[in-house]
Amino acid sequence: KAFGWELVRKDGEVRQVETSVSPIFGPGGDKIGFRGIARDVTERWMAEQACRRSEEKYREIIETIEDGYYEVDLKGNLVFFNAALTKILGYSSEEMMGMNNRQYMTEKTAKTVYETFNEVYRTGRPTKASDWEVVRKGGEKKFLETSVSPVRDSSGQVTGFSGIARDVTERRFARKALEESEEKYRTILQSIEDGYYEVDLEGNLIFYNEALCRITGYPPEELHGMNNRDYTEPETAKKMFEVFNRVYRSGEPSKVDDYVVIKKDGTKSLMELSTSLMRDA
Repeated sequence: KAFGWELVRKDGEVRQVETSVSPIFGPGGDKIGFRGIARDVTERWMAEQACRRSEEKYREIIETIEDGYYEVDLKGNLVFFNAALTKILGYSSEEMMGMNNRQYMTEKTAKTVYETFNEVYRTGRPTKASDWEVVRKGGEKKFLETSVSPVRDSSGQVTGFSGIARDVTERRFARKALEESEEKYRTILQSIEDGYYEVDLEGNLIFYNEALCRITGYPPEELHGMNNRDYTEPETAKKMFEVFNRVYRSGEPSKVDDYVVIKKDGTKSLMELSTSLMRDA
């Protein structure tokens, strides 16, 4: 039976040797010694050690990242995954091994995943997917942002798929809540009778509601980008310049009485205007 020896050469260099040992029998059948074959396997041993260190390094990285890592075969059965994925799905490692993606995905997502896997298989190109809806062991739903890459064997044949799955459930809900909130306030803004406006530092209109269109008589596509000088008298434009500068310097809101607006048809309206400072993030 072969086993490994570590030998030290005369010059001090350490070599790895694979050796076989067999007994030597004398004329009377007694064991009088040993014999065998020694093969220098130092380079192979070093390559194996390097491979092992590399494998341990990447395994440690995969096991410590917060995102889920997965590998599935061509049928979508899990063949490898990290601890983060078990945390996302709520199953133990033993339960998850061999699970098919249909067992922890909604029907709609499973169909999308099937189409994505087929595309990656046909093209050989990695892809990204968002909002994959998965169902945890307890029934709770999560949304994942996922990458999909082909897994190939030594001959280059695609044997499965791998990727990173990031839990974006909180981000998705936050975005949805923001969109709903934005829509709510947009609806309120568009339904009020008073005109609302936003202008840049040069006084050009960048946002406004329907009421301001009615006040000025301009349709939205014409009003956008107009400067306040385009629909006010020179005296009013000068007053607005002074007010904007005061608000910019102080940061305090201000009101303007007797704000004269020249409508598209040439008629004039007298308005009361409030001005507040806008800030970026």
